[in-house]
Amino acid sequence: MTSAEFDGRVALVTGAASGLGRQIAILFGQRGAAVAVADIDRTGAEAVVAELSAGGARAEAFTFDVSVPDAAARLVTDVVAAFGGLDAAVNNAAIEGPFAVAHTTSIDDWRRTIDVNLSGAYYCMRAELQHMVAVGRGVIVNVSSINGQVGTALSVAYTAAKHGVIGMTKAAALEYAKRGIRINALCPGWMDTPMVRDRASATMGTDLLAHAANAVPIGRAAHPSEVAEGALWLCSPAASYMTGQCLTIDGGYTAG
Repeated sequence: MTSAEFDGRVALVTGAASGLGRQIAILFGQRGAAVAVADIDRTGAEAVVAELSAGGARAEAFTFDVSVPDAAARLVTDVVAAFGGLDAAVNNAAIEGPFAVAHTTSIDDWRRTIDVNLSGAYYCMRAELQHMVAVGRGVIVNVSSINGQVGTALSVAYTAAKHGVIGMTKAAALEYAKRGIRINALCPGWMDTPMVRDRASATMGTDLLAHAANAVPIGRAAHPSEVAEGALWLCSPAASYMTGQCLTIDGGYTAG
């Protein structure tokens, strides 16, 4: 569906070269936004930009490492310089982290997972907020996970990071609610993406689609577009009274 819902707006999506981030970037472009496609994978980001441009959207690729504080700051500066502003940001970049029980998880693996999945989201949010405070408006969505709401075996670092994203989101939402800035979290469940397929295989020794058919009340994994719709809704005027919340899209997985 093509619409002008975000016409004249600038949207930044991190981790946008593949999976959920790619789908969020595509939907923003289809609905009128100029899109900053940010990822450590330059080739993947440029492919998304090419797809957006072919559909008539304005888009540009930005390469950065989310775990580097100065890189996140430069990213926001470069996006504002390229597009003239920043209205919405979806902090989606993440890695799977190690698949191991807690006492065998290496310190290096722990640090890297926290650096990317939690600190990286904070570095981006911090830089985005500095711009949004200056202009007096903006919307931020931090992508957490159902792993941010429940415990998951063999994923202690990933689970800790995603819980942290929710806490960070709630605290920041309280700080900026009166400044015209809304901040929410998105909590996807099982999605049919390469990263989630790898996680299902490594932690449960099963195929994602087979697992989802048994474990998810709806009986299947989500297509990334189904979750991406939630991110765009959170960024839209339709969600104008929503801040500090976690939107869970998981087919009923955490309902029981």
